Amino acid sequence: MENKILETRRVFYYAKKVSWEYIWVKNPLYDVNLHKEYIRQGTYYNVEEYIEKEIPKTIRKKCSHIEYRIQCLHCKGTKGWVRRKDAKYCSSNCRKLANKEKKHK
Repeated sequence: MENKILETRRVFYYAKKVSWEYIWVKNPLYDVNLHKEYIRQGTYYNVEEYIEKEIPKTIRKKCSHIEYRIQCLHCKGTKGWVRRKDAKYCSSNCRKLANKEKKHK
């Protein structure tokens, strides 16, 4: 028996896989007054590294899938969201219980 699809919706989520990208950000330890003091003293240091730093940033890809609202063949009254078009039951629990009932008949 095939279930009738009552409603559809698109669900957005972030993928579990993450990738890394290196970006330049302002160094949180940078102090303007200390920087001026070093210049006044004539101390040499790499200005670019001190002001900005290269750090790794995680990138999470945005994905989506379609869910279908069906009426479960086991619980009858409930209407559940499933990912498959051809699903007959709202959950794996309902599917297992329906299978047990079918075996006992």
